[in-house]
Amino acid sequence: MQHERPPNSSITLDLEGKTEEELHDMKTEIETAITSMKLQIEQAKAAGEYADRDWWRRIHAALKIKGRQAQQLQNAVGKLNRARKERNAQKPLSAFFMEVARDKLSYELYEEIYRLARDLKVEHDEQPGM
Repeated sequence: MQHERPPNSSITLDLEGKTEEELHDMKTEIETAITSMKLQIEQAKAAGEYADRDWWRRIHAALKIKGRQAQQLQNAVGKLNRARKERNAQKPLSAFFMEVARDKLSYELYEEIYRLARDLKVEHDEQPGM
């Protein structure tokens, strides 16, 4: 049986400036590599091929590295998710309402409602004691 070479792996990934989509793509790629390596190991076991100790050592080392990289990516995705939740928690409901209104209403109706709300705010601000 011909064994594939384990993927060339640097231990630490450079995740600086990566988008959430890029992180998910990288994670999918690494999980695919892990699955492939595990399949190769199972095939070698089933065939009773334990003779190539060098391959056995390399594939297990690569599997550990890919596992660490998958964890590193999961941590990075979690960090992005927490940052997004924090930003959204600080955003008032009115900001979300404005986004939905902008998407769902016609331009004319949105502008009319916005103008009326702005006028109401001006009136409110001009009242004494407010």
